Amino acid sequence: MTITSDSLYELDDDIDLQKQAQEQQQAQEEANQHFVIEEFGRLVLSCGPAAVLGQMDEEAKDELKFILQGSK
Repeated sequence: MTITSDSLYELDDDIDLQKQAQEQQQAQEEANQHFVIEEFGRLVLSCGPAAVLGQMDEEAKDELKFILQGSK
């Protein structure tokens, strides 16, 4: 198998495309997380914290309680 400059350019292009796809996926995940966090805040304000916490699983509630107790 002979490695040519063309095959190296193709490899570089493939790597660049993979990197771009990963960066795009990362940006989409971050945007989605931001949206979900904002929506969570809206739910707390519109439904009340007790109603929202009552629908969360215990581990998530414990995490929130822990961080909120530390901020007092």
